[in-house]
Amino acid sequence: MICFCKAAAVWGSGGGTPYANGAEGFFCGMVPPAGFYLKNYVLFYKAENMRDNSGDKIAAFDRAIVWADIVRFIWITNKKVLGAYYGTQIFIPYVDKDIKFNVAVGPRNKRHYADRGIPCIIYTPYILGYHLMKNRFHCLFATDIYIPVGSQEDENLANVETNYWTIEPLWAFTFFITKRWDISSKLMYSFNTNQQDCPTVYGINVDRRPGQEFHLDYTTSYGVSEALRIGITGYYYKQTTDDHYHIKSSTPALLRQLLKVDEHHKGQVFAIGPGIWYHKNKLFLSIRAQFEMAAKNRPEGKNFWAVCIYRFKRSQLSENRN
Repeated sequence: MICFCKAAAVWGSGGGTPYANGAEGFFCGMVPPAGFYLKNYVLFYKAENMRDNSGDKIAAFDRAIVWADIVRFIWITNKKVLGAYYGTQIFIPYVDKDIKFNVAVGPRNKRHYADRGIPCIIYTPYILGYHLMKNRFHCLFATDIYIPVGSQEDENLANVETNYWTIEPLWAFTFFITKRWDISSKLMYSFNTNQQDCPTVYGINVDRRPGQEFHLDYTTSYGVSEALRIGITGYYYKQTTDDHYHIKSSTPALLRQLLKVDEHHKGQVFAIGPGIWYHKNKLFLSIRAQFEMAAKNRPEGKNFWAVCIYRFKRSQLSENRN
């Protein structure tokens, strides 16, 4: 939902999916009973290191801070499609991004860039949810479509708005190993369209096609009681194909060479941390912290999530664990 990516030429590339890694946690593969749900995510992300293609620190980078609030509206029906319960959803994210460098970089030749706004609307035309193995195994199939809104600032390295689309098919599951112990994961693969006039740290803008990406969120948790769970949560991100820059012939030879090298610098990162989940009546709350490591071609920092789900309509089904 929010893009923080590559270290080299372009802040916010390295692939380019707008998805915020680690957004999903407890019971992420479990489609809830039929009804209307509001899910609100609050994110704080801070990185004080940027890693290069070898995983070493980039001295020119100072720090990045991102605040985000994402509102998600979910509608699950009693109708079945291909044996699965059908639903749909829409996300509206608001993002505040602030980046500082130790030297002046980018089109504005500055050390500090900031931006805020709504980067995109995320629409999921279908959610297909299955409940199998006597409700021990749950899974869902969906495709998220990231629709750009607003206008990109062509000279701002902290751009919130982008002018490209992302199509992201996904599969998620939740498996109850025992009545108290579960494991969940959401696996995604992102395809990005062309981005025009993307600003770079070299002070020029380029048209680019962000590379494709595989990424997953994961959680395993233990039920202390029916209302309280504790667990381990995190994510893994790996860019699978190169970025491609459409470099103009008028671009100076040195910059062309640097951009050509950067095309092959794929992003990656792994994160892990603790989480807690609480449920009372129609309200579901979770708090999670995730600490990044093994990063390449992107920032390396920490995420803090607070997530709230409210169920507006009670279903006739026995229980909602989402």
